[in-house]
Amino acid sequence: MNINSLSNKNVLIIGASGQLGSELSNKLNNKTKQLTLLRQKHWVQNKSFFGYQATLLERDIYSLSQAEIKDLLFEQDIIFFLATVNKVSIPKTQRHSFLIKQLSTLNNVLQTACGTNKKIIFTSSCTLYGDSKESLISDSSREYPMNLYDLVKLSSDNLISYYKRVFDLNCVSVRLANIYGVDSHLTRIKNRRVINFFLEQMFLEKTINVIGDGKFYRNYISTSDAVDTLIYLSMAPSMSKDKLICASKENIYFIDAIKLLGNQFSKLTNKKVSIKLGRKEVFGGESRSFKLIPSGELDHLVSKFILLEDGFSALVSDYIKTLD
Repeated sequence: MNINSLSNKNVLIIGASGQLGSELSNKLNNKTKQLTLLRQKHWVQNKSFFGYQATLLERDIYSLSQAEIKDLLFEQDIIFFLATVNKVSIPKTQRHSFLIKQLSTLNNVLQTACGTNKKIIFTSSCTLYGDSKESLISDSSREYPMNLYDLVKLSSDNLISYYKRVFDLNCVSVRLANIYGVDSHLTRIKNRRVINFFLEQMFLEKTINVIGDGKFYRNYISTSDAVDTLIYLSMAPSMSKDKLICASKENIYFIDAIKLLGNQFSKLTNKKVSIKLGRKEVFGGESRSFKLIPSGELDHLVSKFILLEDGFSALVSDYIKTLD
């Protein structure tokens, strides 16, 4: 992957302050003709963004009008749409407006790009396969959204498919497996990245409470591997599919993943971790179980993904450094 091919491209990252956005911003810094980072204003104190050779815009994409979005996208060649509102539980009276707001914004972005050479890469989630009864999930599997977050992602994917099929827009939705990695925002917000959250709990409480018996399958990828995939797609001349699964080839029981993380924690800190079973679900779908098959178009990348044991070891080491 020769990232220098982006040196003549104007790149916009929508959602640059999140876990993926931070990593992507780091890797693209000084690698593009112009890099624009759109992030919410309350992240202004995030030191990881200082020193960037980029245009920093502190605005909420979901509050922009279509005219403002048109101005934002005018000179851009590649748009990474990473922004999302990570809400699962929303009062019934607010769900419709929440869904419409998210979809309207994405629709405005896609509509603005029609008839241009712009490329749009949208990040979705494999959680939308829900409680599938299929033993193996591929990108041709049927979706089963179980909560509002899943529904937003699936509806967004359908918009991507529509614009690609009807208007021949160069766009793709990347359905990501569970992500783990360095998260500089972990202590500042209620983090929904389970592995990062559990690692923090190991340091604070030394006890982890697992739902049920923990024997439901999960698939994990590092933020670094996820970002490398996004960059690869941004450099590809065209994308034949409208959606792709970005997952590793290591499908693992959730309880085994937590034990693996605990072992790495104990090895590097000389502290023991207690794992308790039997916690009840708070949100629907927390114990859903399915195995993922990465899309064939990404197979050559997936074969180079960081192994989970190595990734967890690096995650714990990096977290320890943040405490110094």
